[in-house]
Amino acid sequence: MGKGEYEMYRHLARCYLDLQHLRMACEARLRKLPPDAPEDVVQILRDFHQALFSEEKSFLARIAEKLKQHPLWKWCERVKGMGPVAALTFLGFRG
Repeated sequence: MGKGEYEMYRHLARCYLDLQHLRMACEARLRKLPPDAPEDVVQILRDFHQALFSEEKSFLARIAEKLKQHPLWKWCERVKGMGPVAALTFLGFRG
């Protein structure tokens, strides 16, 4: 695997983590809303959170297809708890 391919995984891993971080920040914002928050505001945030969650899953599914071509994927499939996120992390942030 060439340097360019590792660079690609680094970019994908960083982008996935950014998307995940944004979704988690939206979740935290929803939890911190006061009980008397306007329902339309709550609904906008819920809709945005759901959209981020869907995009995160879709992004990871597309990456997983690419990861299946890498030898590390076979190992991740055999080890309980290892999946596309682990494989992407290993490949994206290797030493």
